[in-house]
Order: sequence, then C-alpha cells, then structure tokens
Amino acid sequence: MGNVNPDAGEISVQMQPQRINRRLVHDETKTEASTAVLPLPEICITALQRRQKVRELAKQTAGELWSDYDFVFAAVRNGQSPGRGSRPGL
Repeated sequence: MGNVNPDAGEISVQMQPQRINRRLVHDETKTEASTAVLPLPEICITALQRRQKVRELAKQTAGELWSDYDFVFAAVRNGQSPGRGSRPGL
C-alpha cells in the first residue's frame, strides 16, 4: 500500500496530490516540515487491513484488466483518483 503501513501502524507523508490543467499529479511536499511519519489510530489500522483484503480480492477477480495506481482508495472513473465532488469507490 505504498506509504501506508498498517502492520507498523504508520503512514509516511512524502508526496502531495495536486491538480494541474485538470490532471491529478503527485509531487513532493512543499516543505521538509510537511514530510513526516505519523502513527495511525487502531481504528484506521483495522480499516486499512480490511481494505487491503478487499483490494487483493478485486485484483484477483480483475486479472489482466487490473490497473494498479498504488492508491489505497480509487474511483471507478477512468482508473484515477477521485476529483473534487466525487465519491471514492470502496
């Protein structure tokens, strides 16, 4: 799951999403202070572990059609992360 590590109970913030010309791009955080390793509450760890299992099942079901963008949650729309006003798929 990229920078999310439910087994260690932490998330590493190193990148930030932003929209440029209506496209979602990922760039480094703007300041060193924004880059950090943060602890996750137990409820988040449990939710992420469940999500990881659901994601693996979806990946197996999709087979060759699976596109992995390394998002924890992704929208159904064009395989991209949800935009403003969108509801992310589970």
